[in-house]
Amino acid sequence: TTLLKRVPGIGSWRARRILQFRRHLGGYSRVEQLLEINGMPDTILYWFEVKTPPYKVLNLNQATADEMIAHPYLTYRHARVIINHRRLHGPLHSLSQLSLYPEFTNDTLAWLEPYVTF
Repeated sequence: TTLLKRVPGIGSWRARRILQFRRHLGGYSRVEQLLEINGMPDTILYWFEVKTPPYKVLNLNQATADEMIAHPYLTYRHARVIINHRRLHGPLHSLSQLSLYPEFTNDTLAWLEPYVTF
C-alpha cells in the first residue's frame, strides 16, 4: 500500500481496496479493472500498467460451485450453468461453449478469459 499511496488520488483506503480486489480476482489482466472498484477515479489509470498475467486461474472442469462464485465475474447462475453443462455434455474445452447460454454475455466471457482454464 505504501507504493500505491504515491499515486495522486490514492490514499490508504483506495490502496487497500486495490490490493483486496487484486487478491479477489487472482491478479489484474487489464488496467481498466481498477474502475470496477467503487469510488476509484478514472484519472488513476494513467499511473498503472499490467505487465504480468493473473496469478490464479480457475479450472472450470474441476471447480466447485463455491469456488466459481468466489470469483467476481461468476455468479451462482453462472456456476449452475457450468456444472449442468459438465454433467450433461462432459468437460468444457473453451469459453465459446458457454456462449450458447444466455447467462454468458460476450462481455462476461471476455472478462473471464484470462482467469479460466479447462
